Amino acid sequence: TSSDKRVDGSQSKESSACLPKGLLDEVHPLVHVKQLDGEDSVRVTVEVRSARYRVSDSNDKKERVFLTGIRATESRPGFWTLSIPPLEAWRAEIARLDRGARELVQRAEFYRYLQSSIEDKLRSHQE
Repeated sequence: TSSDKRVDGSQSKESSACLPKGLLDEVHPLVHVKQLDGEDSVRVTVEVRSARYRVSDSNDKKERVFLTGIRATESRPGFWTLSIPPLEAWRAEIARLDRGARELVQRAEFYRYLQSSIEDKLRSHQE
């Protein structure tokens, strides 16, 4: 089952501060958004990179995963509802990360950070 998360711009700064910067530097999460023609929702993919990830490495499959299945719907201007799959839906992807990244992705703070980051990305995507 999915869980709906409401993201309000006034919570953005507060939410991004909940994830310790040192942990954030280790995982390097990136948010990608895409809205396909004819779809009301925006597809969101979170790219998680472990501390070992190097762009020039040819074998980065164990150091970079994509958490897919997140949907964002704008119920009214500036007010987004996120549908985030349960952690179990990403079990295989998370297992490919190193221990530190796996532990971080499983923390509640990571999801609060995602809410803030996704909302920021959606806002910049509209501009």
